[in-house]
Amino acid sequence: MGGIIILLLLLVSLIAFIYFVVVTAKGWGALHVTMLCFLFIECWCFLFFAAGVHSNRVKSLANLDKQEKRAENAAKATKDLLWGANFQADINNLEAVVVAQNELLRIAGDRGRVWRGVEFITAKAGAFDLELTSGPAPAVDDLNGATPAPAAAAPPSSLSLPVGLIVYAFGEEVEQDTGLRKPRFYFGEQTVTKSQDGAVTLQPTIPLTPLQQQGTRNPAVTSWTLYESLPLDNHRAFSAAGSKETEDQIFGRMDEPTISALFASVPETDNRQANVIASFLHDGQPATDDDPEDAIWLQLSMSKKKEFNVDGSAANIQNGSFHDSLGRAIDARLHIEDTQEKKGMVSIGPDIKDELIIFKRSTATDEMINGSEAELMQRIYVRPLIDFEQAFAAHDVRMKDVDERIKKYKRETERLTQSTSDIQNIISSEQLVYGQLEEDLAGYRREVTVLDERAKVSEEAVANLEQELSTLFNLIQSSQP
Repeated sequence: MGGIIILLLLLVSLIAFIYFVVVTAKGWGALHVTMLCFLFIECWCFLFFAAGVHSNRVKSLANLDKQEKRAENAAKATKDLLWGANFQADINNLEAVVVAQNELLRIAGDRGRVWRGVEFITAKAGAFDLELTSGPAPAVDDLNGATPAPAAAAPPSSLSLPVGLIVYAFGEEVEQDTGLRKPRFYFGEQTVTKSQDGAVTLQPTIPLTPLQQQGTRNPAVTSWTLYESLPLDNHRAFSAAGSKETEDQIFGRMDEPTISALFASVPETDNRQANVIASFLHDGQPATDDDPEDAIWLQLSMSKKKEFNVDGSAANIQNGSFHDSLGRAIDARLHIEDTQEKKGMVSIGPDIKDELIIFKRSTATDEMINGSEAELMQRIYVRPLIDFEQAFAAHDVRMKDVDERIKKYKRETERLTQSTSDIQNIISSEQLVYGQLEEDLAGYRREVTVLDERAKVSEEAVANLEQELSTLFNLIQSSQP
């Protein structure tokens, strides 16, 4: 409709222009009329060009406004992706890049280097031949996370695995849902005995258990993961994805299906499997009366500000823990930056309202709880973390002790079996002698019976003879004068 109106206006203006030109042409010359016509045409050309420019400008301004809104939305989306909603670094919002990176760095800070996707070649003479595969993803994760992938696949190299390096080997298994390879079977501590051109040979430092040997022969295990340091136990590692920390679940909601699947191989004797699973599911939840006292932590609400010394004396941590027996940091990288007067001191007071304040039972003194410094909110069960390196070493010692005991019991069993066999042979021979003695006793008894009968007959004959002799003696005496 707007275009039709404009065309009508153009037609009316053209008719009016022609009319005025015809009317005024008598007083003007040909040159004036011609120039006026050219001026009219130029005005209309200018008008069309101006209209086109205005149309493009309107479209450009609309597009500019649209792009500015898109840029604002993109900036907000980028901010949300980097830091989470409302520009707050929420540790529970793992969908934020910076928070997720920090959480990953925190988890992997003490992990050391990791070689993933190491292809298993063969096993011979108690050693394992592996090969580092080349591809777009790096074969090694450093302490700061995975480095960017190169544009082209680099040739395999085993320079990062020198001969003599101790690594901890895990067999990888492919997840059905995601198709990702994740460590599933632990193959113990291994020593690199050969490393050249991506080919690596590992030798177990301790003979593998029958279960580990069975895992190395599992056809589903075609690749290994090698850790420079044995992974550390972690509370949040067993939390369900996306679960948030609350006062009733300080480590988030535990992932029951995953935990049950992980400990499915634990023997059910004496409810061992159920107790292990229950300890992981109960982690970070309100404590019960049946929980051990050394696993109880206390949630406190501070009434007064109190200072705690969290830094210990720097020490060599290569062969030990990052903290001393009191929980103070002995690694200089963990020391806090503070003034010289209060170096290593941390203050906790009533101003901390949005954070859970959790103390270990041995750290929260009775003076704090029963006094006016803090108020006890609830008791929380915190699963004692496992030192896997120490646990596996203790397990190996126990297994060696069990093997020695088994060998000893086998020797004792063999001796008992031999002794039992000898006793059975003695019993058999004695039973034969006993049978013979029984026969001899029966014959003896028969002979005694016969002899008794004959003795009775002889006694009767002697008695009769004595009677006759006595009679004859009496007769002889009576017949004499």
